[in-house]
Amino acid sequence: MELLNRIIVERVIDTVSRTPGVRVLAYNTVQHHRGKDLDFRRLGENLLVDAIAAGEMIRHNDELLLHVELIDVSNGSQLWGEQFKEHYSDVLEEPETLADKICDRLRPILVRTANSRRNERSRHTQRNQAGGAFRVCDGTNNKVTASSQSGLESGASVFRAKRQ
Repeated sequence: MELLNRIIVERVIDTVSRTPGVRVLAYNTVQHHRGKDLDFRRLGENLLVDAIAAGEMIRHNDELLLHVELIDVSNGSQLWGEQFKEHYSDVLEEPETLADKICDRLRPILVRTANSRRNERSRHTQRNQAGGAFRVCDGTNNKVTASSQSGLESGASVFRAKRQ
């Protein structure tokens, strides 16, 4: 069952890592954290990630239950979760099929989450740039030079957008 677990995890990592805008840590980077009772928030900080996918696999006779969840490490909330119930013999024969099902469900959530985080960071950067542009102008006794004019214009547009 350990080998089956590894095949599925590696397939999910390999597949999801090809998703544009999503950074996925390699199996060898994360594999030593498997099977432990983990503090996902602390682990996320240590690995410098926004979210962690975790799963549990349970076999009962010819039934395989797999629960997978995506955890937001900033607050410990579940971004997504799903249970997969398969025949063990089918998964043993073609573990890629189950891994592909997981990827099909997980990938849209990861893309949406990555885009949301990117937009959040972009707004934060724009606010900082706007503040910097106004400080440049204040620091030169209201004389706007050619190099700070574009900063002032972008700062002013961010300020106007923020107010609307």
